[in-house]
Amino acid sequence: MSLKQFIVDQPDTRLDVFLATFLPECSRSRLQKIIRQGLVTVDGRVQRPGYRLRPGEQVLVEALPEPDAPVLEPVPMDLDILYEDEALVVINKPAGLTVHPGVGTTDPTLVAGLMAHFNSLSDVNGKLRPGLVHRLDRDTSGALLIAKTNSVHVALAEQFQQRTVKKRYVGLTWGHWEREAGTLDFSLQRKRSDPTAYRVSSRGKRAVTVYRVVQELSVFSLVDFYPKTGRTHQIRVHAAHQNHPIVGDEKYDGGLARLKGYLPEVRRSLEPHLAPLQSRHFLHAAQLQFLHPHSGELLSIEAPLPDSLSSLLDHLKQVQASLE
Repeated sequence: MSLKQFIVDQPDTRLDVFLATFLPECSRSRLQKIIRQGLVTVDGRVQRPGYRLRPGEQVLVEALPEPDAPVLEPVPMDLDILYEDEALVVINKPAGLTVHPGVGTTDPTLVAGLMAHFNSLSDVNGKLRPGLVHRLDRDTSGALLIAKTNSVHVALAEQFQQRTVKKRYVGLTWGHWEREAGTLDFSLQRKRSDPTAYRVSSRGKRAVTVYRVVQELSVFSLVDFYPKTGRTHQIRVHAAHQNHPIVGDEKYDGGLARLKGYLPEVRRSLEPHLAPLQSRHFLHAAQLQFLHPHSGELLSIEAPLPDSLSSLLDHLKQVQASLE
């Protein structure tokens, strides 16, 4: 890692917490270690990890030793393959499965399953992310595109960069939207208080999501989301910013605790059926549309909803029908 310099713009923030915001690839304990080693200075002086920063101070991070790379071992997994040919694969990723190794990841990731299943995967993104052209959040299920060769990976990545890949996500959100369709154009920035979360900020990177309400279901709305950019947690943050967070999304105030705000009879009718959302949120990558790098054919791959989410929707539709 090269020399990094930051200017403090928030008062009374611990030095190690401040650095964790800007260096999410480093664990908190590792940051505390390099601070104690004198590799971090504040206005030219070495400070302790718990030092409270003041606005205007300059934090300088010297070259850091590269972290030990995790050893990747193939792990057989039952992959749900939606499409496969000699160039690429589209799988239906289950919720609860992290796509690739990262800081704090201990369980096997999807990458381990890919390594066990396929003889050839691209390595454009390095050895820790073989084949991965894009990613999905751990608790988001659905269509994920995998490249088998580097040339195919580069061609697909260019389509993502040019924003010609069309993506449709199905989400269940809290509440009823004021407008049936619209465009959410709000820039996103990493939260200082939690470097694993994001927030709407004019100083962030532009993020655009088109949405269309498919159906109002009880106290929820079934919504199709079409992200035009690919920011981390984009749909989840945009929905939460409209006060319609994804159901089951604890990180962005969409947890099931929201049911407490409804009448007891409403809670009783819904709680037994919301059990699957205690371990995941209701967001599913339902469709990917892109040009095949070899043939130029327009491929449209759809990923069916997991049975647990499909059953929940069936119940909600029955409840809604009884109210109409």
